[in-house]
Amino acid sequence: MQAFNSIRDGIANVVELNSSLANINMTMGVSRDGMDLLTSSAQKMSKEMGVAISDVIKTAKVYANMNETIESILEKSRADTFLQLASGMSSEETTDSIQALMNQFEMEATGSAERIADTLEKVSASMPMDFSKSLLTKVEILCAK
Repeated sequence: MQAFNSIRDGIANVVELNSSLANINMTMGVSRDGMDLLTSSAQKMSKEMGVAISDVIKTAKVYANMNETIESILEKSRADTFLQLASGMSSEETTDSIQALMNQFEMEATGSAERIADTLEKVSASMPMDFSKSLLTKVEILCAK
């Protein structure tokens, strides 16, 4: 029975991954080479960071819907995934936090997401409270300015 459940879950993950990739392709209208780059980079990132590829693609899908380039999607997805791992927050929460700060401070797309994730992680790690609560509090304060 456990083997059946594992197979069923694996099939569900493949279907979800395929659906997300199809959505990204339709949203962006990228070439086959662009989709291959996105897929292979997401696989590499998931292995390096120890997360499921579906999590990386889920985050990439959010940024693809914002009409980003493949390169900026990958950069933001890496920062977002790093912040998810460090904070225990969901991809929606970390994506919203990074985007809110980038918009609030009118930051350029290239390199900003990683700087934001690094800064939030370092500051929140030094606070004597739950990381995700500390992080969300900082984002709310910064965006209120």
